[in-house]
Amino acid sequence: MNRDALPAILKACQTRRILVVGDVMLDRFIRGNVSRISPEAPVPVVHVTREDAYPGGAANVARNLAPFAARVHVLGVTGTGPLTDQLHSLLTQHGIDTSGLLASDEHETIVKTRVVARGQQVARIDRETIKAPSPALVARALAWLDLILPQVDAIIIEDYAKASSPRNWSTPSPAAPPPAAFPSPSTPTPAIPCAGTRPPPSSLTAKKLLKPPASPTPATSPSPSSWPSSPA
Repeated sequence: MNRDALPAILKACQTRRILVVGDVMLDRFIRGNVSRISPEAPVPVVHVTREDAYPGGAANVARNLAPFAARVHVLGVTGTGPLTDQLHSLLTQHGIDTSGLLASDEHETIVKTRVVARGQQVARIDRETIKAPSPALVARALAWLDLILPQVDAIIIEDYAKASSPRNWSTPSPAAPPPAAFPSPSTPTPAIPCAGTRPPPSSLTAKKLLKPPASPTPATSPSPSSWPSSPA
């Protein structure tokens, strides 16, 4: 990227509305000191001095975008309860629209808790149930998308292999034909630049979002047959 163009790009982003879709999480940190080894097992005893929480996964991407965009929306699946409420609160503090966080009793909010002592991570505790959304939950997501898509300028999909990203969505109606497979993270998809022109409201719908992009015209010069995918 041309560094001289960065100020103009950031300025253009200030008028854009961005949607982040994917696996939302809550990142928690338990910080403390270690002065002895437990008599119960050969592990350090951490004396807790502080606890912090931040949006994680796709929610973290939304939080990072918030200072640069006019409005950020997030779509994801959560559970219910205090940890879900905490995630909502953290995102709301950054001005992020959380109306697309779909709470379900069949799911739990993904929480990753890191235990840190003297600046060193000594353990990580994960709470998660990897389960694809039900057709009813997918129908809620599609209905919300149809309302929000005409308002956004760009869509970012964050897939952390937790089964709640669009490529794992099943067909809401059993009578309807199954949707085409969502492109995998290894498939390069053209990004929508912040400085681009917003498409007409009728040009993008939730069902179109689930369709893979058209095959590109073969290039005249050799191109890689596959692209490396980032680790989950």
